[in-house]
Amino acid sequence: MISRLTIRRLVLISTITTLVSLALMVMGIVFPKPILLVLAMSLGQLFGTLSLALYLLAIVLDLQGVGEHDDIRPHIGFEADAGRIQDAYLDGRKDEAAALVPAEMLAGTSLIGPGGHVAERLAAMKESGVTTLNVTPLAPTHADRVRLIERVRDLAS
Repeated sequence: MISRLTIRRLVLISTITTLVSLALMVMGIVFPKPILLVLAMSLGQLFGTLSLALYLLAIVLDLQGVGEHDDIRPHIGFEADAGRIQDAYLDGRKDEAAALVPAEMLAGTSLIGPGGHVAERLAAMKESGVTTLNVTPLAPTHADRVRLIERVRDLAS
């Protein structure tokens, strides 16, 4: 069984990789030389993706391994996937574990798509009790990223 400490560590590592991602993207803005910008944005996106994968893994492991959530697993629709992901991860096949995460699960935990879809997802999250949202906007310029954050804020209100 996966301990709560292991899951907390995964979430902590996910948070740290998110901060590294943001720092790299800010570095690309502060030092706008073309090669540095491309490198910083590419690495920032890589760390952002890694952060999401780690966070989703923590969710799957929590649902798979902690007894108090056993009654929830059948209702989220990924119980079979959770077992395969956990087995691959615990066997050290981390790339395989990441590849096993279903696209539907990613779609259900990401805010990607037209404004109407994002607004619906935000409303559903709010209805379910979500009070904090971690948004990593992916856009080529700082101004575009700010506009995306403002758009999400407006859609959420």
